[in-house]
Parts: sequence; structure tokens; C-alpha cells
Amino acid sequence: MMLIGTPGALIQTLGSSLAVSGVLIALLFLLAFRSLGLCLGGLLASLLPVVGVLGIMGWLGIKVDVATVMTCSVAFGLAVDDTFHYLHFRQVTGSMTQAAGAAGQGIVATTFMISAGFLVLGLSGFTPVARFGLLTALAVVLALILDAVLLPALVGDKR
Repeated sequence: MMLIGTPGALIQTLGSSLAVSGVLIALLFLLAFRSLGLCLGGLLASLLPVVGVLGIMGWLGIKVDVATVMTCSVAFGLAVDDTFHYLHFRQVTGSMTQAAGAAGQGIVATTFMISAGFLVLGLSGFTPVARFGLLTALAVVLALILDAVLLPALVGDKR
């Protein structure tokens, strides 16, 4: 904590890292899907789990520290992975329903496996590690829910 400074510096670091990551991922989404709508929908669906975790942290009174900042960055990366797969299958099949059928089982299975792995960290006696594991597992599940509910509403089917 002394190396990084105050919680304000941690928030600033989180904001700048998410901004840079967001721009790079947006460019990759644009290259992969050649659609601004898919890019923006995928980016929003990937960022909202991070916003959700930060909101829950505030609601529970969890302070921002190095572990919680890492949670947000890791959660964003994991959310992007599932969103990318879902959007890829939407491009291939032309339909969000068919994409859910093609990629849904794999996305759900990996979400539960990844969440279980991070939940194990919740058993740690070291509070920052436990918090990191629990919050990351929560973010991964939120990403799944948003990909299943929000993403189809944002990007729809091919016309």
C-alpha cells in the first residue's frame, strides 16, 4: 500500500488501466466483428460486471485496496472472454438464440469452474486474498448473467 499511495491513487490506477484495456478490447472487437454495435454492446456487457462488483463493495463497505483493484481488472478480462465467444457464435450463426445454443453450455460450464476456483480463495485466512477470490467469483457470475440477459438485448440478431 505504501508503494502505491492512497486509495485515491488506487482508484486512479484502476480507472486508467480499465480505460486502456477498454480501448484495446474495443479495437479488437471491431477488428473481429467489423460492427460498431457488436463492439459497443460487447464492451458494455464486459464492463458492467466490474461496475456491479464496485457497487456491491460500496454497499457492503469494502474499502478499495490492492486486492479489490486486481479483482476489477481480472473480472474485466474474464467477462471479455465469455462475451467474445458469445458474439463470435452470433456472427457465425446470425442469431443470439443459436449462439446461446452453440456456445452457452461451454460458457456456463467455464463460468462455474472459474467461479469455483476463485471461491476456494475465499477460504484463505488472509483477508485480501479471500476478498479477491469472493469478489472475482461474483464478477464472473455477473458476467454470465449479463451475457445471457443484456447482451442479446443490446446486439440482437443479424438483419
